[in-house]
Amino acid sequence: MYQVQLTLTKGDLHSTDHQNIDVSGAVLLPEIISTDTRLRKIALDLQADFRVRGELQVLARLTIDPNFVIEFANDASLAVKNGGNIFADNTTFTAMDSGWKGICVETTGNTFANCVIENAGNVSFTGNENEKAALLAYGNATLAFSGNTLRNSGGYGIIMKDNADFFFDNPNQVYPYANNRFENNASGTG
Repeated sequence: MYQVQLTLTKGDLHSTDHQNIDVSGAVLLPEIISTDTRLRKIALDLQADFRVRGELQVLARLTIDPNFVIEFANDASLAVKNGGNIFADNTTFTAMDSGWKGICVETTGNTFANCVIENAGNVSFTGNENEKAALLAYGNATLAFSGNTLRNSGGYGIIMKDNADFFFDNPNQVYPYANNRFENNASGTG
C-alpha cells in the first residue's frame, strides 16, 4: 500500500489531500536489461513479482532478490548473453500458463542457488527438438548451480553444451554443482 499526497498551492493558499493506493499484480519486465539491475521483491505473497512476454535479454549484471517469482508467457525466455550475467538465489522461474521456452546462458559468472525452474523447455533454443531444456548453457558459459529444482520440463532439466562448465562462486559460497533435484522432466540432464 502506498500513500500519495497532493498539495496545491497558489500564493499564500494551499490545500493538501492524501490518498491510499493499493498496488497489485506483476510488473512486465522490458525485453532488454543493458545496465546493472537489481530486481526487488514487490509481491506480498507467492504471486509473481514480474512477468516476461518475449525474450528477456540480460546484457549486464542482473541480481534477483530472494523469494522472487518471475512468470513467463508461452515461448518466452530469459537469455543471458553479450557480457551479461545473473545472480539468482531462491527465485522461482515459472510459466504464466502451461509452459515457456526456458533459460539460455552463454556467458561466464552466472549463479543459480536454491531456485525453482519449472514448466520450461517447451521449445528448443537451438532449433534441434532433441535439445529442449529448462536451462541451456553453451559456448564458454559458466554456472554455479546448487540446491535448485528443475521440474516439469518439456525436455531435459539442463543441457551443458560445447565448453560450458560449472564453477565455484566463492564470494557467495555457491558450489559448482550440488544438491540439485530433477522432477518429472520429459528427459534427464543433458
